[in-house]
Amino acid sequence: MFKTDGNFSHSFGQRGSDDGMFNMPIDTIFTGDKVYVLDQLNNNVQVFDVNGNFLFSIENNDQAKFKSPQDFDIFEDKLFIVDTYNNKIKIFDLNGNFLDSFNNRVELDEDRLKFPAGIAITKDYVFIADSRNNRVVIFTHDGEFVKDFGNGTLSFPTGIAIIGDTIYVADTQNHLIRIYDFDGSQIDSFGGFGGGEAQFKFPGKIWVINEMLYIADTNNHRIKIYNPDGKFVFMFGKFGKGPGELRFPAVKKITRSPLTRSNVGTGL
Repeated sequence: MFKTDGNFSHSFGQRGSDDGMFNMPIDTIFTGDKVYVLDQLNNNVQVFDVNGNFLFSIENNDQAKFKSPQDFDIFEDKLFIVDTYNNKIKIFDLNGNFLDSFNNRVELDEDRLKFPAGIAITKDYVFIADSRNNRVVIFTHDGEFVKDFGNGTLSFPTGIAIIGDTIYVADTQNHLIRIYDFDGSQIDSFGGFGGGEAQFKFPGKIWVINEMLYIADTNNHRIKIYNPDGKFVFMFGKFGKGPGELRFPAVKKITRSPLTRSNVGTGL
């Protein structure tokens, strides 16, 4: 846990599969007085208080069995989980009760998700980074397909975020952040392969905090902060296991495409 200026605060958890333990935690959400942690290889969501005390978990069950979930988001007291290897979006209330799922309602095979990796939600739509299809897909909250974009440009997008009417997509294998309007037209992009402050090595998740973009620069082992125009502000983190250090944040270690089975579990 860090302050928004990048200064290390504290940490909790340890490797394992019991309550309060993790095996590749890949995302967190703070809401109210709780912290939700998406644990990719334990295939669950664990919920803690702000001091890191375990409260409860959303476990696998007959209705909601996860398979390598990659991302999640909260909108109007509903938790939307990207169940990547099941190619579905699953919806829960904040107490962990299963409500619904979608992608099984899409009629055409070419419109189905293939290894979805990122999610962002507005009042009208759910935006999904559809990694294996190299595109962004838009659904209604009820799971009805609306449109897609980015085909032919994106290469394994894994992160997505929205500020106002602007969409930011982590084009992971092109080492770019692409900026789109709501029509799906590209406005701009920034980044490029490398270790410099304006470069990325496989950017992963994108979070919006105080109207700024916090981007997981996965293979550079750091978090980079940009303003909404794509101007670099600052960064924090370096490779390691100590306080304030990171190892492949937000996506498993990438050597080829980030969602091939041969790379699962190699990040820690």
